[in-house]
Amino acid sequence: MTETINWEIQNSNSPLFSDILWDKPENKFQSNSLLIIGGSSSSFNLVSDAFGFTQKLLFSRLTFYLPKTLEKITGSFLSDGSYGQINNSGSFSMINLENLINLSAQHDSTIIVGNLGESSETNLLFEKLNNQIEAKNLILCNDSLKLLNGNQLKINPEKFTLIVDIPQVQKLLKTLNYHQTVKSSDDLSKIANVISQFSEEFSLKIILRLENYIFVFADNRCSLTKKMNLDDKWQTKIAVETAVWLNYDSTKKYERLTTAAYSI
Repeated sequence: MTETINWEIQNSNSPLFSDILWDKPENKFQSNSLLIIGGSSSSFNLVSDAFGFTQKLLFSRLTFYLPKTLEKITGSFLSDGSYGQINNSGSFSMINLENLINLSAQHDSTIIVGNLGESSETNLLFEKLNNQIEAKNLILCNDSLKLLNGNQLKINPEKFTLIVDIPQVQKLLKTLNYHQTVKSSDDLSKIANVISQFSEEFSLKIILRLENYIFVFADNRCSLTKKMNLDDKWQTKIAVETAVWLNYDSTKKYERLTTAAYSI
């Protein structure tokens, strides 16, 4: 295993993979399908953000799966919505598992965007879903990351793309009993080395933000993108961009994820 990683750098004026950037699909018939799951009776701002970002992009099929209680609120503008049963906490109940597995199999990528609530039943639902989901690309961001456990990531790691900040990646390292950790005060080279080795060892695709920098770790490579003025919606935005690029061509995951980081 490589002990020192050499990252590739891109900025707003110099994309690393301009050939991929200019080959973005120009109509929905060239692109593929996306399922976005999230929301609870008390919160759906992340789903709303995701909807806004998808309106600027192209998908051959786009489906949102939300709790049934949100249908009256979102049905007027969310024509591609499907709605699942909830429990007493206002979150998804276990009865949704089969529907979610079937829907994920019909889409190329699935984003679990968050706002899932605090129900133990819902946590168990998504633990089972993460194990059984059949989407080629499973993208987790925001508070959906709290539902991950070590067994899920070890069984079928290649389907996961994890979009994280420093506290989230610290928890991920701890969850998998990794022998190193990182801090926000660490220099960029240390973070690149630790997370690159971790990503390689567990075969995970990771997009990590540290202040004005976005790291991409995939296929045993690392890129660094400088992005100014990122807001608190950055995880949702890059999740949607990630789906676009992986759907269009998932054979070069590192190049595609790096282009997603450039595009936000």
